Amino acid sequence: MKRTVNLIALSGLMTTVLLGVSVFPERRSGIVAKVHAQENEANRACTNASLSGPYGYYRTGTTPTGPVAAVGILTYDGKGFGTAQQTVSRNGVFHQDLGLAGPYRVNPDCTGTLFAPDGVTPIAQIVLVNDGEEVFVLGALPGNTVYAVQKRIHGHREHKED
Repeated sequence: MKRTVNLIALSGLMTTVLLGVSVFPERRSGIVAKVHAQENEANRACTNASLSGPYGYYRTGTTPTGPVAAVGILTYDGKGFGTAQQTVSRNGVFHQDLGLAGPYRVNPDCTGTLFAPDGVTPIAQIVLVNDGEEVFVLGALPGNTVYAVQKRIHGHREHKED
């Protein structure tokens, strides 16, 4: 009997939560309240300025010439242009790419595109997350299956002598 009473009470609570029906008669309207977003920092649109400063990243995947993996730093200027340097392993052969550069575009919905230096050829699709603190990247070159994760770098710790 006690279990049946508990199940009925739980059922009533779930109905209240799911349907938005108040158990208090003075608040009972039969209509679920509308929710409105407040204009604030958390829900403003993304722009090119949402990407600004240095981001550490890793990328990995396969290309027509074999597997690739890399780590590096990409610095966005907040105006639509980025520069990078990375250490890359292609088919197990390591080398450094320095002075990589190209434009980018961020859409209001926080998606975007990284372009080749020509400014026309898309090389990757991006999604900004956590207010631009992180960027998820999917390579857009034919034959590539490469993805990357970028994370904003905040300052650095100085080495202190003891």
